[in-house]
Amino acid sequence: MTTADTPRLYFVTVQNGDGFSELMYKPGLDRFVPVSPKFANEGESDAGQNYRLRKPERQADVLSFKRERQFPLPVGEVISSFEDDRGAIVYYDAANGPHVSRYVDHRAVDFTLLADDLDRTYPLGRFTDPRGRDVLSFPSAGYYSYFGYNPMLFEDGWRMYDLLNFYRAGDKQIEIIQYEYERLTRFAHDRYWTYPLNGARFLYQTDGLLHFETAGTEAVLSSHDLIHYRPQATASANVLKELWIKDVRWKREGTASAGGGREVDRNGAVAGDGDGYGGATAPIKLQVPKSVIADNDFPDIPDEVLKAMEKDCFIGCGDFQSPPTVRSIDDRWAVLMQDTLYRLEDGSLVESGRLPVGLADSVYFGKGGLTYTAQDFVRIGSRLFVADTFGNRIIKLDEKFQVVAEYPLPFPKSIEVRDMDQLRVASMKGITVLDTNLRVLDESGRKFEFEETMELEWFGLADTTYTDAKTGLAWFYFAGYVVQHDPKLRQYRSIYTGYNRNGAFPTKIIPVEEDVFVMMDERLVVFGRDGAWKRTIAYPRVPPIGEYVAPLSGEGSYRLDAINKKLYLVQGYRIIAIDWADGGIRELFRQNNTTVGDIVHHGSKLYFTLHNGDLYEWEKLRNELAELDLSTGMLTRYKLDRGYVTSRMSDGGGGPALVLRYWEPKYGHNGKPVYKVLPLRQLG
Repeated sequence: MTTADTPRLYFVTVQNGDGFSELMYKPGLDRFVPVSPKFANEGESDAGQNYRLRKPERQADVLSFKRERQFPLPVGEVISSFEDDRGAIVYYDAANGPHVSRYVDHRAVDFTLLADDLDRTYPLGRFTDPRGRDVLSFPSAGYYSYFGYNPMLFEDGWRMYDLLNFYRAGDKQIEIIQYEYERLTRFAHDRYWTYPLNGARFLYQTDGLLHFETAGTEAVLSSHDLIHYRPQATASANVLKELWIKDVRWKREGTASAGGGREVDRNGAVAGDGDGYGGATAPIKLQVPKSVIADNDFPDIPDEVLKAMEKDCFIGCGDFQSPPTVRSIDDRWAVLMQDTLYRLEDGSLVESGRLPVGLADSVYFGKGGLTYTAQDFVRIGSRLFVADTFGNRIIKLDEKFQVVAEYPLPFPKSIEVRDMDQLRVASMKGITVLDTNLRVLDESGRKFEFEETMELEWFGLADTTYTDAKTGLAWFYFAGYVVQHDPKLRQYRSIYTGYNRNGAFPTKIIPVEEDVFVMMDERLVVFGRDGAWKRTIAYPRVPPIGEYVAPLSGEGSYRLDAINKKLYLVQGYRIIAIDWADGGIRELFRQNNTTVGDIVHHGSKLYFTLHNGDLYEWEKLRNELAELDLSTGMLTRYKLDRGYVTSRMSDGGGGPALVLRYWEPKYGHNGKPVYKVLPLRQLG
């Protein structure tokens, strides 16, 4: 037992399995309080286990701490620190009872108090870590809180948005300090930026809204927007007026025509069904080639390999799995799991080495996900040839799995060996025949073939199927493949295009001029009207990736601008412009941790909604209508009731108007939709 004098506290360590736990008792309490340990190396999986091995020896006498310190806070509270050989214990009386944490191998230096948007206060501590660095941490944080020291946070005027984001409104500028975690170390480093006030005067803050006086009128901005908005280089960077939230001058409200519940706009949203995802159509009956269905069911894996993979969650545990690629090499089964190659020996899978191949994830929010690897590999002599599908290449590897030759191909799916000196590779491009030095011998397009099919009902969205009026060619996307059906020949052609990273993203098939676009969440695959692949335009997601599915989300919403040859797309927390003429990608808008609604295009402007807050706590949601000027990059925000999302443009005779669709969680997808019409002339 170790005692502290100020305040009077008692600390005991007790046996806990092969380690120990630490408890605190304060006279007057009816229980012991657990002491929660915090580590400088929290990112290491064995940090906690290593600490458990530092179990103190049994002691005959009551001990005292080496050092006791008290840190008075501005509101009259006091935080106490007690140091011993295992670090510093931090104690204070919180509103919900005593709080006590042990910072393993740390020393407490100072404390301050920060208030959040709801005026709740939290103590922030400065510590010296085991490496001698000054670090910051919130002792009361319910999850890990550990980040680099910034002395500015101990100055007056700072307010916390959350445990990693802070802001201060001054006379001339708004300052922001934001921390971002390193994924491996879980240590957060800060970045600092400002918004000049340009004559605006800060008045007060309440419930996450900052009020200012500017040009004789009151202006308001949201702390959420302040922290998460990322101005684009095309706009006047860090201009405060992009954060002001204006009032909409409502003059009338009305109900938009739902067109009998089946009116579909160019974006694929169905008016009248009340579906916040953009509108599900009636089920479509598809004739799907059985080869496509079989490829999604762990094809051709022998029983002895399946039995070996059942051990130790080989393909993944729970909701996350990695479909393996299994082939026979020299009369022995070989299994590629992600980037690691295994061989089957005596009923077990033994690692052979790591392959330099690309991987692709497909995540289903709340339902798990999958990680896909190279789709085929063969051995000729001592060399391994791999269809590095997601690396867009064929590679030749030596005995140490080092690349000795490669040839670029878009999404190679299969390799067939011919006469031991030729490789027949199927890819998006078609059929490519290579020699063993990966030199091209022949190229041809993929042919249509007779295939046995299975009829499936598919609850797709608008634009997920397409039939060309001139050629009669029918298109649809199913489980990683673009399937083309020639009804005249009664034949099929299936082209592997992979999966969306966001498993809920609705792949769209869009005819544009003489091309057909297959729009996925990270790439636009361009085909000719004859069905031949022409090129792929990639637009990888950037962190933070963004939400995968939410009723108010416009994820996958798009608009075509035929004049400028642009496709505008909602991808997570951002809107991008895809130039299909030159393949260029430009980010037009980004606001992290914000639900971007469907986009509506009118003239030189895009309109979309911005929800932030907790979807499952409806009263906490805030909503804005955003107007983005494509010619200047300027963003204008308007206050909007929660639950409304942009749907489409309408012209009822009084000029162009936005139609807003309402979604409320208690009605789900079955509720009757409510619409609001907003003439554009009424925007301030």
